[in-house]
Amino acid sequence: MIGDSLLNAVVVEPRMAAIWSDRSLLAAMLEVEAALAEAQAAFGLAPMGLADAIRAVPAEAFDLAAIAEGARRSAVPTIAFLAQLEARLPSDLAWALHRGATSQDLLDTALSLLIRRSFRLLAEDLSAALDGFAALAERYAHLLCLGRTYGQAAAPITFGARVGQWAAGLAEPASELPELLRLVTAVSLGGPVGIAAAYGDAAPDLTARFAALLGLAAEPLAWHARRWRIARTGTWLAGLIGTAAKIARDLAELRSDAVGEVIVRTGEGRGGSSAMPHKRNPAGESAILAAHHLAPGLASALIAATAVAEERGGGGWQAEWQALPALFSLAARASAELARLAAAGEPDGERMRANLAAARGLVFADRAAEALAPRLGRKRAAEAVARAADMVRSGAAGTLEDALRAAGHAEAAEACTPDAASAAGARSAIAAARRVRDVASALRRVAGEGREE
Repeated sequence: MIGDSLLNAVVVEPRMAAIWSDRSLLAAMLEVEAALAEAQAAFGLAPMGLADAIRAVPAEAFDLAAIAEGARRSAVPTIAFLAQLEARLPSDLAWALHRGATSQDLLDTALSLLIRRSFRLLAEDLSAALDGFAALAERYAHLLCLGRTYGQAAAPITFGARVGQWAAGLAEPASELPELLRLVTAVSLGGPVGIAAAYGDAAPDLTARFAALLGLAAEPLAWHARRWRIARTGTWLAGLIGTAAKIARDLAELRSDAVGEVIVRTGEGRGGSSAMPHKRNPAGESAILAAHHLAPGLASALIAATAVAEERGGGGWQAEWQALPALFSLAARASAELARLAAAGEPDGERMRANLAAARGLVFADRAAEALAPRLGRKRAAEAVARAADMVRSGAAGTLEDALRAAGHAEAAEACTPDAASAAGARSAIAAARRVRDVASALRRVAGEGREE
């Protein structure tokens, strides 16, 4: 899914695909081996100059087809990679390459580098999406529109409040990104069975130096058989995509001909139809929803991979290499589309007013019942408003307000106004925007750290 394909293009974000490309992985593995050699040299466990020799080998020097064939034979890409790297090093240095480490140390640590870059890319697009939705929430804090529950007209809200809910929902998983980045990205250095026996008493300090060189967390024990950090990343990504899908689903519905309350100006050619030139299909929303259809299964594969046999096991680890990059790609596509939609979306106030008017005041039924309750009691008040609503539906009255006045319930009729909804919606919108901007600011700091590397 992460590679280039006409069928994959809808759900693949090119910038994320570049992070998880073969050459990018090779560059990360080279970075890991160079840092390991430098750390070992400080403890007399590798010759001086090995790290520089490794850094002098470009990722483009490797035969990808040969490494892929080696991976098919050994179930890991690292063995063939190390063989090619060793052949490019001076013979007096090559003997110490990868000393005391195992394939899982190399690949897990390299994947941590790619995960860090991936989180920072997500932080960039998520901050843009959050800022965009916060701005919409503030701008349209008082713009009234129909609320809807179970697909039916409900009490009025404001468009700003609805967007504020989208933004607050997105901010919930997004706010966890900085801490997740800190907890998940760590070196692994344990050798064949995870106890770093080759390094003796130097193992803790060596691991700390290795981690510092890479800017990753130093784990005191290799995490070969502890895969929760990967599963946790996957479940977070799936949750983020699900949150994005809620927004996409709402936007697609609000853009439909039946509702028509949102306009998305996404530029020439986006959302076109091969058969009906007039159409502007919700292309961005469809990409997000497609990602949501795929994400749960991929996340479940990562959860299944946590059941590792003893010190190290096969199958689950290899499955992670398929599921994790795909989830990052889907999340990146969803985040990028959200940022575009937040920047390009705007409400159709005239259509919102028309839809409110078409409800003929029935959406104020809850407030009318509350107004009657002190005089009639809750049960009788609800029955009285239900009878008035039946009059509206039968055509005996034009609006709920008219029906209530005809029935002698003036206090209930006076409650059929949008004033309270407008004020409450505006409060919700502004409060959500304030909270969301704080999260966006934290994410911009994370994205900025990546640009400084």
